[in-house]
Amino acid sequence: MHLVEELARLCLRQQWQLVTAESCTGGMVAAAITNLAGSSQWFERGYVTYSNEAKHQDLGVPLQLIEQHGAVSREVAEAMAAGAKKRTHSDLSLSITGIAGPDGGSVDKPVGTVWFAWGLANGSIESEKVLFTGNRQSVREQSVEFALQGLYQFLVGQNEAADIDVFTRDLSGFHKSDSVHYDALLYGCIEQREVLDSLIEPLLDRKLDEISPIEHAVMWMGTYEFQHCIDVPWRVVLNEYIELAKSFGGTDGHKYVNGVLNGLAPKLRPLEVEADRAKGKMQ
Repeated sequence: MHLVEELARLCLRQQWQLVTAESCTGGMVAAAITNLAGSSQWFERGYVTYSNEAKHQDLGVPLQLIEQHGAVSREVAEAMAAGAKKRTHSDLSLSITGIAGPDGGSVDKPVGTVWFAWGLANGSIESEKVLFTGNRQSVREQSVEFALQGLYQFLVGQNEAADIDVFTRDLSGFHKSDSVHYDALLYGCIEQREVLDSLIEPLLDRKLDEISPIEHAVMWMGTYEFQHCIDVPWRVVLNEYIELAKSFGGTDGHKYVNGVLNGLAPKLRPLEVEADRAKGKMQ
């Protein structure tokens, strides 16, 4: 998984240690991490706290908190992340608690509801709820992807664009890339993020903060290219970012990216889209 490799580079560079605390994924995040050779240098340990008692005994989550809010809640996810970080003296923590199904869902918390929390090096804890679709295995796999994507986003997001730039240029293979285009995308998307979000948000069927961090970034870049890289045909832009979402996003994330960018194309590239429509090339 490319994302684990990027996390490894970032943790090694900062000399950070990571601990995970998983419930519904049953150790799948830890397995994805330890599949990478050398992960022992930055991965401290992984807790699997499937039961409420395990959350209490291993992570120090108060049973009263679980009774009050339920095991699948922001409060418990954050307590899991805080407990894992505190007990291992790690720099970073990641926790997951959710309902993978097929049973156990309710009206308020349907099957596919998953809470994530990330304990960051600056002492803060970030959390997010996502509703995944699909069968039990699909929900678990999507949860692993999202957890790692979220951690990477928060780690990189603590830095200024210039710091991200320096880090990225050190990555293996960067010399083969188009550095001018890379600069335009990195700095352009960060500087214009509010404008990009204002274009993207009306086409979403959920809140912006419920989108996978990777898919959000892919939409930013695609929208930016529609606006500013006029020399690149709109269909080329669309196809490039669908493929990017397939490679790094969640299971069906590319379909979501396709829908949003296809919706933006007539607004941002009206002449091109109209010309394709006249030629009968529109899907």
